[in-house]
Formats: sequence, structure tokens, C-alpha cells
Amino acid sequence: MKREGVIKALTFTGFPDGRFIFAAPTQQQAKDIFWDDLKAMVPDWALLGGDRKTAIQESSPQTIKLANGARIIVAGLDRPQRIEGSPIDWILLDEFADMKPMTFDESILPAISTLGRPGQVRFSGKPRGRNHYYELYQRLRLGELSDEDWAYHHWTSAELLPASQIAKLKRSMDPISFEQEIMASFVNFTGRAYYTYDDDINVFEIDYVPGEDLVFALDFNQSPGTATVMQEVNAPPALRAHARKKGITIPERITNILDEVYIPRGSNSRMVAQRLAEDWGPHKGEVHLYGDPAGGAKTSSSVHGSDWELVTEVLSPVYGDRLAEMWPRSHPPVRARINAVNTRIRTAGDEVSLFVSPRCRYTRTDFEGVVLKEGTGEIEKDKDGKLTHLSDGVGYYIAERWPIGGRGESFQV
Repeated sequence: MKREGVIKALTFTGFPDGRFIFAAPTQQQAKDIFWDDLKAMVPDWALLGGDRKTAIQESSPQTIKLANGARIIVAGLDRPQRIEGSPIDWILLDEFADMKPMTFDESILPAISTLGRPGQVRFSGKPRGRNHYYELYQRLRLGELSDEDWAYHHWTSAELLPASQIAKLKRSMDPISFEQEIMASFVNFTGRAYYTYDDDINVFEIDYVPGEDLVFALDFNQSPGTATVMQEVNAPPALRAHARKKGITIPERITNILDEVYIPRGSNSRMVAQRLAEDWGPHKGEVHLYGDPAGGAKTSSSVHGSDWELVTEVLSPVYGDRLAEMWPRSHPPVRARINAVNTRIRTAGDEVSLFVSPRCRYTRTDFEGVVLKEGTGEIEKDKDGKLTHLSDGVGYYIAERWPIGGRGESFQV
């Protein structure tokens, strides 16, 4: 697409003010994807005045002015007005599924429909559930759009990457994410958020191991106040027997959710921390804190200080320098967090790495009951506010400790 757009711009003769646009969901994305390559592709002789310093504009939106009057523009469509107002002769909408749904109809279509000056559009990107990209694909597939004006093409990572790499990715991703990211399928994320979870497989009693670090994962809320207690431990022999019986595989080290705090009403962060200190104060190893970077919408600031300040104020006297603040300093994308949890629960290759104690009934209810908003892939908050908090806390930990692809590994997709 870069080559096509540049060649069309260099050879454009129809009008003295041609516009050739390379667009992505944000300006920074567009710059990262296109800018260096486009500058390298345009020879000096094709530039306005033959001078790279005056013909190439580095400020946003990045622009290359050509000798034939055409311009090559790199634009982020988080602000569609960057490209509105004049005819568009050619445009690439990369990562189209991540753009705002009405961007094409409201901002692009009028600009390529100038009377006597029809423009061309290229859409590209990975599927993102069944959103506006899926709807466009369906209209093409079902013949609702003219074959003379429209065409679509599809390929998968499995056609481009070695089989060994695909097998590696299959072991490291949950089934739906694998279908979307590697097989380029328009999968439907509507329904259960943690669809890989199965009480019959993921619920298993694994003993607390005194020599291993403890993880406290929190998602701040008042009704209920919640936290989960986890460890990364070696899989015990009884768990391996369970795995053989269920037809799954397990790695050497697994994530064990061994306890939970659930205070139904009138809670705050201090109360949750005090419960953790009461139940797990005797632990002699390190304690790692994970959770919501911002503290959530209903914080405990009316009590004293921020949520994290309250938690550390209670737990620091108990654990001293064995208490480690590990929570992320910014929110991971919700979809990335859900995908990481689903992958830890069960991969497309049937490897299971997360198990829940039978007594963690509210965490189990969360995994089984949290659903996604239709067509978005975002979590649907239940009306009474009982669900999502325990699984969100687990998700902050998993997304940081076990992100898709793993720490220290590089996957080319």
C-alpha cells in the first residue's frame, strides 16, 4: 500500500492539488507506520523545488509536497478534521477496525465523492470483533456493494510465518484471540468475557506454599470491597493427575488463586487491607501488590489518602521491606487484559496455567458471570455492581506478569 500510494502520487496528473493520504487511528500510529518509509520512497527529483528541507513537513500532519502539485499526507483519524475540506484522490485507512465507526461515512466518503473527481480508498487491518469493519466485510461478501467498485482480500499469519512460529503462538494465546490475531477471523467477542474458564477444569485445591511470594490483587470499590490472593507455584503431582484426567496440559509453574476477600457492603481500601493482614500476616516471604493504577471510581479518599496509600499504610507495618509495590502505573487496554487472563486460563493449545481454590466462590462467579458489551469487546458492568471487581484485580496482575507473548520473548505477527 505504501508503494501503491507513492507511485500514484508521483504520477498524478488529473488535478494540480492531488491529495494522497496514509491514515491510522491516531497521529502517532500513522507516523510510526508510514512516515520514515514514505520519505525514503520519494526521490529528490519528485519533490517540490527538489529540496527535502522545504518540501518535507515534519510537524503534524506530516506532509511531503511534490513537484506535480500533489501532497502525500500522514494523518491520524482520531481527529478526522485533519483531512476534511478538500477532495481526496487516494487514501489508505490502516487498522480500520480501530477507527471510530462513522469516520468513513462522515469524513472520507464526501471527500472521495467529488463530482468529476472520484477518489480511491484502501482499507486494511486485523479484525476487531464484529464491528464496522465486519459490517463492511459482510456487505462485500453478500454482494451488497458493486463488484466493479469494491473488492476484498484476506490472508492469515499462518500463510506467512513458519509452522513452528504458528505452533508457538497457539500455545501462548487463548483460542479466540488466536483466531482473530493469527487467522484473521471476524470472531464475535460478545458473551462471557472469560470464556476459557471451566469450573470443572480450573477449580482445584492447591496448598499454600510458605516459601513462595504472595500476590495481593486489588480492584478498589466499596460495595463490595475485594481482593484476591495468589501464588506462582510448581504444579503438584495431584494437579498433574487432574490434568491427565481432563485431557489438558499444564506447565511446570502455575498461577494459584488460593484466597479472596469479599466485603459485601460499606467497605473501603483500609478494611480490605486489614482483612488481608489478618488472614495472611504470618507469611514470611515477599508480598507483591497489584491492581487498579487509578484506584477506581469510588475511592476511599474520604477516609484518608489515596487507595494505594491506605493499603500500604496498613500492610507496611506487617511485612516491612518484604512488601513490594508492583501495580502498573497506567491502565492496560481492557481487551489486552481480558486476552491475557483467557490465555492464562487456557490456551488454544489446551495448556492450562491458572487454577482457583474451591473456596473462592466469588472469584469463580466472576469468571463465569462477567460478560462483554455487544459488538465492543468491553466489559459490561452489572447493574448491582457485584461482578467484575475480583476478576479485574486478577486481570491487572496477569496482564502485567503474564502478558500475551510473555516477558522477554518477541513474536513477529
